[in-house]
Amino acid sequence: FNKFQINSQIKDKTGIDSVGVIPHFSNIKINYPIKLDFLKNNVIIESLKKIILKFDNLKINNNTFIITSPLSSDGKTFITILLALTAKEIGKKVLLIDMDSEKKTLTKKFFDKNFEHRGFTDLKLENYSTSNIDNYILNDKNCGLDIIPAGISSNDILKENESFKLLIDHLSNKYDIIFCDTMPITYHPDSILISKYANSILTIKHNSTPISIVKHVIDEYQKLGIQAPNIIFNNIDF
Repeated sequence: FNKFQINSQIKDKTGIDSVGVIPHFSNIKINYPIKLDFLKNNVIIESLKKIILKFDNLKINNNTFIITSPLSSDGKTFITILLALTAKEIGKKVLLIDMDSEKKTLTKKFFDKNFEHRGFTDLKLENYSTSNIDNYILNDKNCGLDIIPAGISSNDILKENESFKLLIDHLSNKYDIIFCDTMPITYHPDSILISKYANSILTIKHNSTPISIVKHVIDEYQKLGIQAPNIIFNNIDF
């Protein structure tokens, strides 16, 4: 029993209450082009709405949320997209940023696997300059979301500095809520460092994510003096 089986285990093992659960569903896929079929499922949409509304009370730095996970199989990109679509559905102006330059899954979900456009990796090379930021933001006409794709440049290191903070602050003034899909922490601990400038959400997958790894990740936040992440429990059977 070294994996999370029930929601109450999260508080018992980590000291952190989960902000919500994402139910398991097997008949909905999120692939290019994105379709909004899941919005017809009341169980799913109500769970997601509750989480979005809780986010208003979780804002420590701004309205930007870094979505990450201990492992690559914990569903962070899936949850990021679900949260963004739900926030848009309830009337919020939403921006998605694909910071996972290794897999670029979010970008592929919206624009197909061969898509190339300047994005987050290119912003890093320009030290997060906001002077031409509109050139990096694309709008998905199907669902109405604004997206900064992963980018063209090869740059896997997440630089956290004052320029990154200025970028996030600039974008936070233009959007009601921003979701950033980052690389898994176990393989890329720099995903923790950028949480200094935003609000961190850690996704944990039911009966999959090892408890020991989650506890280690939370310890790393504490060692770095960074606010512990909020947790979303993913793939629950209701």
